[in-house]
Amino acid sequence: MILQSLVNYYQMLINQNDSHIPKLGYSEENVHFCLMLDEDGNLKSVRDLRDNSDNKKSSKLVPIKLTLPERVQKSSGIRSNCFWENAEYALGVEKKKDKGKVDKKVMTQKRFQFFCNLHESILKNTSDAGATALLLFLDKHKKNNCQNELIAKIEDDLNNGELLVFRLEGDSQYLHERPAIKKVWENYYSQKEGNVKGISLISGKEGSISENHATISGVKDAQSAGARIVSFNAKAFESYGHEKGYISPITEEEMFQYTTVLNYLLSRKGQRIQIADATTVFWSETNNVDQTNAIYALLTGGDIENELAESEEKKENEHDTMLIHSFLKGIQKGNPIDWDHTNIDRNTEFYILGLSPNNARISIRYFYKKSFGDTVQNIARHYKDTELYSKNNYAPLIPWRMLSETAVNDKVHPLLGGTLLKTLLNGTRYPNMFYQQILLRIRAEQSINHYKAASIKGYLVRKARFENNIVRERLITVSLNEDREDFAYLFGRLFAVLESTQLAANPGIERTLRTTYFSRASSTPKVVFSTLLRLNQYHQDKLAKEMKGLQVNHDKLITQILEKIATVPPQLNLEEQGDFMLGYYQQKQELYRKGDRE
Repeated sequence: MILQSLVNYYQMLINQNDSHIPKLGYSEENVHFCLMLDEDGNLKSVRDLRDNSDNKKSSKLVPIKLTLPERVQKSSGIRSNCFWENAEYALGVEKKKDKGKVDKKVMTQKRFQFFCNLHESILKNTSDAGATALLLFLDKHKKNNCQNELIAKIEDDLNNGELLVFRLEGDSQYLHERPAIKKVWENYYSQKEGNVKGISLISGKEGSISENHATISGVKDAQSAGARIVSFNAKAFESYGHEKGYISPITEEEMFQYTTVLNYLLSRKGQRIQIADATTVFWSETNNVDQTNAIYALLTGGDIENELAESEEKKENEHDTMLIHSFLKGIQKGNPIDWDHTNIDRNTEFYILGLSPNNARISIRYFYKKSFGDTVQNIARHYKDTELYSKNNYAPLIPWRMLSETAVNDKVHPLLGGTLLKTLLNGTRYPNMFYQQILLRIRAEQSINHYKAASIKGYLVRKARFENNIVRERLITVSLNEDREDFAYLFGRLFAVLESTQLAANPGIERTLRTTYFSRASSTPKVVFSTLLRLNQYHQDKLAKEMKGLQVNHDKLITQILEKIATVPPQLNLEEQGDFMLGYYQQKQELYRKGDRE
């Protein structure tokens, strides 16, 4: 289903004449330099095609993207691309780290010779001036023992696999774009079709079966040269005499289509985000830009990988946040889906695919297919469930932020990202592991921030909903709920007031109730309950001498909470610990709010 969906998307893009998606026989590559040749095959100059990065904070030069004859797979042996290559193949330039090594020099010579022979065989019957110039250049370069003054000047820039293309001096097109050479390439490519015929598992059609699938680039932490989704490299995978790509047969054309469109998606920032270890891409059945823009903004908050200047970035983020809030309110009210003043069809199929690195391959972390309307409805429900009052205007709780709150030394559990995103997209319960990780981080840090509190609220709301506990679901509110009478929530509120009293009585104190007792209070309240009340009496006495009005208010609030506490349990279970922490956070925000009014 995954490969079929990708093939369908590729075919739709081609039918829409999307100029950014390569056609059969071509691939999009990052190119660094262009060798300018005259008609006699002399190298006249080397043009640097790299440009400044769009990221204002980076001074690094980045290559340009060009559509080139399809990349060959170099898993083993010597194989070369046509009309473009790295300096080792195209110029016989040894890598800096390999200089002085005889065996490496011999291998470089063989690769250059292969490049020469390949183009000689392809272009020998072509009278095009560009083809003639390339063959003359390669012949002269070989006779000069691959030495050239112009190349020597930039040799240090050619040692990391930088790609080179060719152009005839005075020509407006690259060599591979000249009509005669394109025709030669396409004839050559059509003759490369595999010899093994079979029935495709994707379409059920007969065709030439792909022996090896192309690599996928752009998956975070996967091999830099690219990795495959489908590959077989051990006897254990073989059966009934089938090996390599023939084990799971699809046609050469389908292989090209799914790998090309996946590389295309991974190169587009508006259709790619990072969720923990999973590089995630998404697309719609109709290639509706507003749909992908809406999902991107909803899943990232509109501020991930933003490469604007600081002042522009702030303005852009404010626009995104307002747009998201407006969009969510409309969805929650049941209004038609409207994104940035554009009405969107809610019945269009929407796809989300998560990819993770796994040795030499790429693993499918998750695959999601649902109507666009259901997708945004579930995302909107997530934001509604995690909505929490705060004195600060916090951005919505995006998946990236949720996961970062569970991180230890900036590392998130590898299985958590995919599991969390699936529950968010399907509108189901958040993972127990996620909730437990949040509690662990709060206890370890002895503090709770807005995003951790919102995560706890979302988990508890959904747990109550899926247990059909309507009464409890309604008790878990956006702001402080003074009608709740469960001990854990009340004790969390009480702890917040006791801490606030201490801080008011002892401004600037470093060792607070939170840093000393928070962990035990949230798990084994009976151990610290009496101690906290005894300490509070000292704090009340001191506060009464300096801020009598505040002391009276706090004393009344503590008394109101204590009147509702019937018993003190020896320990709290995980759900009750979440109630404690939510009560603590909401009571603190309420105290801030009242303080602002005063």
